[in-house]
Amino acid sequence: MWQRSYGNRQPTAIGLLMSRQRSLLRPLPVIVLLAALGLLFALGFWQLQRGAQKQALLELVTLRSTQPALQVGRAVLGSGLEYFPAVVRGEYETTGQFLLDNKSHAGRPGFYVLTPFRISGSDTRLLVNRGWIPLQGSRSQLPQPQVPAGSRQLAGQLYAPQQAFTLERKPPPPGAALRQNLDLAVLNAQAPHPLQPYVLRLSAKESGGFVRQWPLPGGQAVNRHRGYALQWFAMALVLVGVFLAMVRRERKSDPEQEPPHD
Repeated sequence: MWQRSYGNRQPTAIGLLMSRQRSLLRPLPVIVLLAALGLLFALGFWQLQRGAQKQALLELVTLRSTQPALQVGRAVLGSGLEYFPAVVRGEYETTGQFLLDNKSHAGRPGFYVLTPFRISGSDTRLLVNRGWIPLQGSRSQLPQPQVPAGSRQLAGQLYAPQQAFTLERKPPPPGAALRQNLDLAVLNAQAPHPLQPYVLRLSAKESGGFVRQWPLPGGQAVNRHRGYALQWFAMALVLVGVFLAMVRRERKSDPEQEPPHD
């Protein structure tokens, strides 16, 4: 007959009960493990989904950038035209130019220069992002980029600014030389003339601009999201490995779990 050998100690009902209570295979630890795994896998798949969204955006930008350029006129542009190339004829206005703060390039702080462009034959304006300039000194002495004069045709890419986080309690007054956020709805409400609902990112081939290395939506973000997903999945595997190692160690150290001996 098989019997367990416990030396001088005989298993008791209390000992067996305490052994079961210490076991990692009790329902509560297993439920906690499954909940943690569910959370980690959910975060991993969420990052994969975010990466897929950024990849789709990148493909959309690439496709639209190869389309024929849109002619921007006095009529207000409709929705869904972001990232299309565009051309517009008119002239820059010497008033209304402002700097968009908190823009960096090559690790240096600076600004985007946005200048109103009056479209030929109309009172409609289009904001033109002429590129990045560095911060020189402090913000108490802002740079004043020169505005090109004369009628001209510009080429670039339409862009719809997204709301960014800001500590401003209210929008700056009309004519402010520095802005933290580019809200076209606010600017349109403040302006005494119609404003197109897009910004034209000036082409690098055009004169009268500054540093124009426009960020590509979804570019590096795709690989970043995939890397985050891999980290979450790896954490889930590590958690399973640690749990199994602890269960094995528990069984080896618990005499009540030892296999029977002759």
